[in-house]
Amino acid sequence: MSGPRRPTPAPQTSIDRVRRRVGAVGLFSITIHGVLGLVGGAYVVDRDGRSTDAAWLLVISAVIGILTVVGVRVILGRPPVSVLWSVVAVLPAAVAAFVIL
Repeated sequence: MSGPRRPTPAPQTSIDRVRRRVGAVGLFSITIHGVLGLVGGAYVVDRDGRSTDAAWLLVISAVIGILTVVGVRVILGRPPVSVLWSVVAVLPAAVAAFVIL
């Protein structure tokens, strides 16, 4: 007589995959507005002659971009740190810093 059967963990179902992707797209679409809003705010603040404040807004934009990538990757079940995606996350702030400052 064999022992009691242990339930095997179910593979990731398609509904779970869809749920994760919808959550990741939702997080990305909400936070990208904040990132781009900070870049726009930095542009306006720099035109007022407050370049230090504009630089800080761009730093905050880069941090939020990195946190967005980490959040999306965690939701999708991937490792949170990726050098490639971290560079992509900082790209809007870096381009804005080159153009604005």
